[in-house]
Amino acid sequence: MLSFLSNTLSAQTLELDPKNSPITPKTQAQQQDQLQIKVRVKGTGKAIKRAEIKVSGSSEPVYSDPAGIARFKATLPADVEVSRNGYVTKKVSIFSEVQTQVFLNPKISPDNEIVITGKKRQEVSRKAISINEAEKISVSGDAGRVAQLLPGVQTSQTSSKIVVRGSAPNDSLYFLDQLELPSLYHNVGYYTVVPNAFMSDIQFTSGAFGVQNGDATGGVLSIQTTDQPPTERKLQWTLNLPLYVSAVYEQPINENSGLLIAGRHSFIQYILPEVIPEDAGVTVAPAFSDASFMYIHKGTKATHKVKVVYFLDGLELASQGNNSSGENGTSNFSLDSSYVAASVERNYILGNGWSYTTEPQSYYSKQSFDFFGNTFDLSVINARLPLELTQRRGKNEKFYYGLDYEYARATVKLDAPQFNRSDPFFDAETAPRQKIEKTSGNQQISAWAATDQKIGPVFVHPGLRWMHNKNMRRSTVDPRISLRLPIGRHQAKFATGIYSQSPEPPELDDDVGNPSLDYIQSVHYVAAVESKWSERWQTDFEVYYKDNRNQVQSDPVIAYNNDGKLWSYGIEAFIRRNLDNRWFGFLSYTFSNTRIK
Repeated sequence: MLSFLSNTLSAQTLELDPKNSPITPKTQAQQQDQLQIKVRVKGTGKAIKRAEIKVSGSSEPVYSDPAGIARFKATLPADVEVSRNGYVTKKVSIFSEVQTQVFLNPKISPDNEIVITGKKRQEVSRKAISINEAEKISVSGDAGRVAQLLPGVQTSQTSSKIVVRGSAPNDSLYFLDQLELPSLYHNVGYYTVVPNAFMSDIQFTSGAFGVQNGDATGGVLSIQTTDQPPTERKLQWTLNLPLYVSAVYEQPINENSGLLIAGRHSFIQYILPEVIPEDAGVTVAPAFSDASFMYIHKGTKATHKVKVVYFLDGLELASQGNNSSGENGTSNFSLDSSYVAASVERNYILGNGWSYTTEPQSYYSKQSFDFFGNTFDLSVINARLPLELTQRRGKNEKFYYGLDYEYARATVKLDAPQFNRSDPFFDAETAPRQKIEKTSGNQQISAWAATDQKIGPVFVHPGLRWMHNKNMRRSTVDPRISLRLPIGRHQAKFATGIYSQSPEPPELDDDVGNPSLDYIQSVHYVAAVESKWSERWQTDFEVYYKDNRNQVQSDPVIAYNNDGKLWSYGIEAFIRRNLDNRWFGFLSYTFSNTRIK
């Protein structure tokens, strides 16, 4: 407490004029001084940890600790540059050994969003919520679940994935940075698979997304991970009765790198069988687990991350009945879903305006279904190699070039009665059983190019994406464009484009599907007005129309065809008060109408 008071009383602010400072600077020839600064958020005074401080004449940066304080040696007077993702960089001069306070302004992006990371794209329907805001607004403090509260989103009754503007859950993409995951949420409780400590912000695009994403007709949900390594060793554990226990461990390695490790395991599956009465006739035991690992190294020109995610959902049900399959007179039902995913991310500044991002990745997923002794197993091995080059030619001129190679291999196992369509007295118990095991693979390659341009007062973002599916032996080209026109404190926005999606692998199978299926194609139209009424208040009103053609549907003769259609239109409103030290939040409203033919 005494140390805190001492630091407070000895602090100076940067409002003093350096030229008129009563403190006499030392010459460059004198011995270096031990200096310290405290970095805070302007307006709230909150300490900023992991702020980067570059001292003039020194090649190695230093970083502020959890209290916002950075200590370093330099010769007075010292020129320093203080920066942090999500804040405006500030250059200051230090003339004294007493602690200097530096206040950074939160950065407001061109489309009036608080940006936590530099991974910014101009997308009309994009919403970005910082981790600090998300964990305070979302259910149970689970920051990843804030996406379920945004305009255009509905929760699915049969899946932990989300429904976006009328599209099916599998029609949207789910990412951890660029690592594509089969699911971001558990089916039990909709808990996010990674803890808040891993996150920097949540980014969601409900439609008309850029050409860097494809093979989807719905939306894009991405949890962006932190770029800042841990600054101190920390262990945090949570006991959530009667559902689960979890722990998060943070370990710095040095000033530029560190580890984050987390795990969670449910114990409700042990409690429910004990509390459900024996005469209830049914026993339900849901279970879920997850584990995650991340290594971060942040250098002056490159950031490296290694990520591993493990996911498990399970459900077991036992009931008494005439159709019982067990020896004890019970009928058993089980459903298990699991995956493990891993990636290595590298962001590198090449120089002369060029940079690149790549994240080689792979995942293995498995789904098992047992219904009264009839089993179905699906296992998938997926590997992707995405690469994107970025070239900045000027303040309002940027070019993007990308390539994405994907390989998938699926194995299906089926053990069930052989269905006979022509037998009106078909009986599953007496019918002959069929056992099927089949493995198939596929390759898909995509390439894209896009640019950010300013033509007069209008910001223009055209792009083109090409995709080829080896099994389909077909290619598709998707042009897309978005426009922004600033008008005072308002922005008029418009976007349109074509979005192609490959049919699911079973739908293309030679035996049970139709290998002649074509791409599902969707045309998106979005018009919006976004307004920034003050530093804290902003609104975004959108109208959209989506026209899907070549929807895959069942066919009694050829298994599947492309004769389905989907239309969806609606209005979305987003009223937001940005995070400060008093109050904050947002109001989200969606009206939509979807028709399927």
